[in-house]
Amino acid sequence: MPLFLFLVSCKGTNSFSTQVYWTEISEVSANENDLPAKFKAYSLDIDKLKLAVESNNALEIPTPYGEILTVNVKTSSTMSPGLAEKFPEIRSYVVLNSEKVSSGRIDINPSGFYAMISIESNTYFINPVERNSSEYVCYLKGDTNTNSMNPFFEQNNNP
Repeated sequence: MPLFLFLVSCKGTNSFSTQVYWTEISEVSANENDLPAKFKAYSLDIDKLKLAVESNNALEIPTPYGEILTVNVKTSSTMSPGLAEKFPEIRSYVVLNSEKVSSGRIDINPSGFYAMISIESNTYFINPVERNSSEYVCYLKGDTNTNSMNPFFEQNNNP
């Protein structure tokens, strides 16, 4: 009986499962012309996200469909060792294949969180609305705004 009580008491202590760092929001404070045509908006507590990736090598990430996916990540620096040592606040990760995600890259740096994720034949992005913002948009590549002047959004130059 004591073992059962111990196991039940430990069930909810996984720090990853209790971390909520993405919150869906109804609007963002950005110029409408600079936003993708369709997107889901989220508020991000980046400090909680950083703790999750450092302690678990896993993240919860939103999709443009309103889902939250759990993905495993592995550090994958794109910088030389000298630059990585000089700028330790810039972290890059590769998303390991999971149930829904076929590939992806994630960057965390002083201006925010950035992701490019592929699910089946669709690629989507997660970017801050502006530098150091807690507001993020999650959108499919085909929904980008070709007239956007926002440097944080991928430009869709396909006809």
